[in-house]
Amino acid sequence: MKFYQFKQNDVVNQFRVVNPSCSFFANDGTVYYNGTSNSSVDLGTSVNGVPTGFISLYELNVDRASGNLIYPFVEKGSSLDSLSTISEAAFNAFSYGDVISGSYPLSASITRDFYTGSTRRQIGALKNVLNRNQVYSNHFIYSSSLGDKGTQNIAFIDVPSIFFGSGIKSNTLKLDFYVTGTLTGRLEANAKGELVQTLPQDANSGSVAGVVLKDMGAILLTGSWDVTSAAIEDYDQNAGDDKFKWYYYFAGIQGNISYSPNALPSSSYHMHFESISNINTKLMFCTAPRGELNQSENPTFYTKDSYQTLSFNTNRFTEPARIIKNITSASYQDPTATFEKTTYISKIGIYDEDKNLIAVASLARPVKKTESRDLTFKLKLDI
Repeated sequence: MKFYQFKQNDVVNQFRVVNPSCSFFANDGTVYYNGTSNSSVDLGTSVNGVPTGFISLYELNVDRASGNLIYPFVEKGSSLDSLSTISEAAFNAFSYGDVISGSYPLSASITRDFYTGSTRRQIGALKNVLNRNQVYSNHFIYSSSLGDKGTQNIAFIDVPSIFFGSGIKSNTLKLDFYVTGTLTGRLEANAKGELVQTLPQDANSGSVAGVVLKDMGAILLTGSWDVTSAAIEDYDQNAGDDKFKWYYYFAGIQGNISYSPNALPSSSYHMHFESISNINTKLMFCTAPRGELNQSENPTFYTKDSYQTLSFNTNRFTEPARIIKNITSASYQDPTATFEKTTYISKIGIYDEDKNLIAVASLARPVKKTESRDLTFKLKLDI
């Protein structure tokens, strides 16, 4: 095996910004991410080991049966090492030598917290961030004549960063509300970060129903007017159907309010946006020089006569000479074309400075390599 070292200009680092699409559809407490389902007929459980609408953070326990899952563990010893999810009291309850275990996979999905009282730590934690954004719109101000986010009814929708990368692209966020499959209301984010009602076309069209912190994935909905003229479902779980208001958006999904099964069958929600993802790409140019890499130990490289029975006696051991197969194309079957050593490159290995194999690039179709030609392969790796 021959090794080649990358030269100065053989490795190029690039930086790209992409905008993948992301959407969530929710109905009666079930969330669907990008319109896909995780169900598996073979295992009877989710393929990624997480519920529908969630994403597996590290792709652990993918397509594994429930009785064959991997999990983190540590043995309690004198070092007092433990798992970060184990409290100090729980750790002290273990005896030395006990195995402390956790569970995989780690997952993420959107959540909704609805606040009506004065206790709202998540909203209070955003106070300074909201006030700093008042340079874009007065609707970001925590407490003003437009509303007091410390007391008014407010829905906080949290989108984990794994879904939006570095941020939500401006003017792409849309919140749609459906009643029995009919589009009834829509909010659209403008360049300022305001969520403006565009449907229905009524007296409240153009009104701001909330704001979005695009670099944090935080959506705050404060719209308190009636979007529907009739009561639809019990959104606030107060034993009575309510007219839909924008702060009821995504009611039913996981959050600080528990909903019973089939509590909101008529209401559906669809949120769509384009994310901002910064991708570092490494380009590597691998060259197969002329006159090199034209020898192979693959049995098909030699003729079948090269594998005759070995002979030996008391004086010597004889191995028949191996004859390289001539696969050079000719215009006629006889005579054959002039012999030329030919190989086919199907894989390229990348090694570290200690010659440990760290990556393998497999070609979709093997490339013909002759002694009279050199080849350069461009490998691209997203980091």
